Amino acid sequence: MSAAASDLPWLDLPAFRAAHRHDNPIPSSLAVPLELVERRQWLLWRYEPGETPEKKPRKMPYYADGGKRFSGQGSERDRSRLTVFQLAATKASQGDFDGVGFAFLPDDGLIGIDLDGMIDPETGAISDRCTAIVQACASYTEYSPSGKCVHILCRGDAVTTKSNAIGVEVFVGRQYFTFTGRRWPGSPLTVSALDPAVVRRLQATVRSARKKPARS
Repeated sequence: MSAAASDLPWLDLPAFRAAHRHDNPIPSSLAVPLELVERRQWLLWRYEPGETPEKKPRKMPYYADGGKRFSGQGSERDRSRLTVFQLAATKASQGDFDGVGFAFLPDDGLIGIDLDGMIDPETGAISDRCTAIVQACASYTEYSPSGKCVHILCRGDAVTTKSNAIGVEVFVGRQYFTFTGRRWPGSPLTVSALDPAVVRRLQATVRSARKKPARS
């Protein structure tokens, strides 16, 4: 006999979303750096299950028109379907999505730095690496929806690079950030230029970590 849907909550999307949603209010425009508000680089996202119930939920990006964003990042069609912040926030507040996101595009002059798993969800303890990177970037920084990760947005030039071993990823020209508006204490409400020396240190840190085994 097949299991009931109630015994398989990852197959019931509304229940799955409710079970995984954190305290993630849609940010107001006052919580978003002014230089990002009117950029047509905004989208929405929704919690969706992985291939098995053991996999952590995916934050799947969608356009404001309801279509899933899964290919052609930066293409003319992709850019035409992205929108400004207010429209994305209005759409997200209607309940069909779990939040808003900001898409990185080729030649947008922006760098996104994702620090994954650097905050202990039980104690709130923050790793020394996380604190050091946030201080070095000195730009808009916020907590992720789960509160365990940190997102930093900067202006500048770099190349996309990542290390799962240490939980550091640099986004340039592709991918997107979930956007919560829950700003890191003391970080500016502006997107600041990233010192090239900081970029080089980040890339060196990632390169050196690639020889280490990924964290389980």
